[in-house]
Amino acid sequence: SEFDGYIFVTAEYNRSITPLLLNAISWGSRPYGHNSFRGKPGSIAGASAGIIRTAAAQAHLRDILSVVDVRLITQPEAYDHWTDDLVAEDGSIPDEKQRAILQKKVDSLTEWVAQVAGSAAKKAA
Repeated sequence: SEFDGYIFVTAEYNRSITPLLLNAISWGSRPYGHNSFRGKPGSIAGASAGIIRTAAAQAHLRDILSVVDVRLITQPEAYDHWTDDLVAEDGSIPDEKQRAILQKKVDSLTEWVAQVAGSAAKKAA
């Protein structure tokens, strides 16, 4: 695939991921032998209005992504509590603390992508 890495973001539906995300992963891993995700670095985040946020959905997503061979980085975790003011109309995150948490998540994925790419380059040499 043309992407260096993936961040999978989900809401929680019935203690699992959204049907749309499951469908996208299923299509991306087919046809057999042409898995777009194989060996790619990835990370997981989610937001939900529920009290456990997306803990159950993210656990399920970890299982699914291990089957399609995504190289997950699991820290830092991001279980966001969805509120009407979490994201501003312009798409920004107004709360500084929340923005810092999400930035740390993105920064860790960026570092992970570089590590996995470096490891793959060493194996190919």
